[in-house]
Amino acid sequence: MTIKDQQQRWGSCTANQQVLLNWHIFLAPMQAIDYVIAHELAHLTVMDHSEAFWDTLSMLYPEYVASKEWLRIHGRQLYI
Repeated sequence: MTIKDQQQRWGSCTANQQVLLNWHIFLAPMQAIDYVIAHELAHLTVMDHSEAFWDTLSMLYPEYVASKEWLRIHGRQLYI
């Protein structure tokens, strides 16, 4: 896992299974942080955003929808 300064993403997962997280996510509420980490960990199993991915994410973090929506609405405020 690597912490980076990214302008476009909260996190990403590379083909070699390296998880990258944007340091700005750590300014968010814990639920949003949990969502981003679970999202990237789900990519270790399913690399795309197919139905299988969202099913995997739902198993890891069942409350992901509310956290994803919080980031959509408030995420830009985390860039200081």
